[in-house]
Amino acid sequence: MWMNLLLLFFMSLIPLATSFLGEHPLLPRAISFYALILALSSVVFGLLRFHLGRLPENDRKQPPFRRATLVRSVASALLYAGAAILAPFMPATALALTIFVPVMFDAADDDRSGAR
Repeated sequence: MWMNLLLLFFMSLIPLATSFLGEHPLLPRAISFYALILALSSVVFGLLRFHLGRLPENDRKQPPFRRATLVRSVASALLYAGAAILAPFMPATALALTIFVPVMFDAADDDRSGAR
């Protein structure tokens, strides 16, 4: 329950970070704040998925899918955290990293749907 509330808290900060970034698109502080909020949301979401996947009543027939989603959650959290750290030095590159994560998820979903 607490992880769910923590996830909702960080997700409630996304509009604030998006507004700040929209008003100051290349300000390093805005990019860092945006990337930090997304990194924290991604970490908590990954922990929540991991915890729910370990429940005994959960269907355990899809371990490769669980592993893949856990890897993508960790990768997205690391990319967002990297963008937050990189923003003061290279704002455009940090912003590109924050854009890359949703593209990465979309490309992985396209690969999976094409294999069916």
